[in-house]
Amino acid sequence: MQIYNVHIHTFTHEAVPDGFLPFKLAHFVKTPWITKKLGLLLHHINPFSDNDIFDRYAKYLIAGDKKDQMHVFENILKFYPEGSVFGVLSMDMHYMGAGKVPQSYEEQLKELAAVEKKYKDQVFPFIGVDPRRPKVFDLVKRYIEDHDFAGIKLYPPLGFFPTDERLYPIYEYAQKYNIPITTHCSRGGVHFHGEITKEMLKYCRLKLPDLSKYNQIQKCSIFSHPSNYRHLLKDFPNLKINFAHFGGQPDWEDKIFNPKKDIKNIFDINYIDEIIEIVEQYKNAYTDISSTLHSEKFFPLLRILLVEKKLAHKVLFGSDYYMVYFNKREKNYCLDVRGYIGEELFKEIAHTNAVKFLKTSL
Repeated sequence: MQIYNVHIHTFTHEAVPDGFLPFKLAHFVKTPWITKKLGLLLHHINPFSDNDIFDRYAKYLIAGDKKDQMHVFENILKFYPEGSVFGVLSMDMHYMGAGKVPQSYEEQLKELAAVEKKYKDQVFPFIGVDPRRPKVFDLVKRYIEDHDFAGIKLYPPLGFFPTDERLYPIYEYAQKYNIPITTHCSRGGVHFHGEITKEMLKYCRLKLPDLSKYNQIQKCSIFSHPSNYRHLLKDFPNLKINFAHFGGQPDWEDKIFNPKKDIKNIFDINYIDEIIEIVEQYKNAYTDISSTLHSEKFFPLLRILLVEKKLAHKVLFGSDYYMVYFNKREKNYCLDVRGYIGEELFKEIAHTNAVKFLKTSL
């Protein structure tokens, strides 16, 4: 079976802003020998844990410490059978308010285009879009039509709503040509570092509580909340879209251990429930299990959703490399999921669905 992993990242440290990591660590990771020593230092701050915050940053530093995206991608190939296929997602972090980004966004895209050119049948690049970037639609068209990019990547927690009308020409284009979109859809993750302004909120169609009561990561979750897409898909009902991370780890834990949580406002809505309703309603809507399913405690719920809820035709396999590198090695992630849900279900989420998702009419 040819495995399709629709969700990986290959960007290097040069593509992230100086304030991306805490403690100003990003400033030090530009020199390889410092990166390795810093990673080892963080790893040994708590020698009794392989999953604390310092260990996570250590593994991020080591995984992203590559010369270019070609080296990152060729590293991931070691974990998969020959001929495996990957959706490689770029990210535009120039507007997240976390400082200067050493590498221009166009340079990141050119690097990824070079990977696609060398591994043409195995790499499906997605161009990350941000409505704050000038002429972003022109950039999307150029990389899809001239550089064989396969899809579009949204990362709303960087500081924009998916219902931002500046993105609508891109949605019209994507819907017309059946171009896949993958959007971050979990709480947390990389997020906007600045003040959320009234100008940013004008594109929000959700009923929001008083945001002053919440921390920055919680505030930024309003940008990625799945309820945003109820409004977007009313405007573009045939849009082919993948809700990455299937809601994320906190919502999977709530689903299992706190299923009757009181819903006082939008922050209390379980992302899994919301995503399931949307993917059941819209024929071109999918969700992937990247990053979230690193924990074996979620495997039983995944199987129940695939079998009893009959969602197997709506779920995609993804790992979120190298972000999932925080928690376990890439090969273990793939083998564990495959071994638990069985070959038939794994083939559906890691091959059959992915082939449909990645196919365009261009």
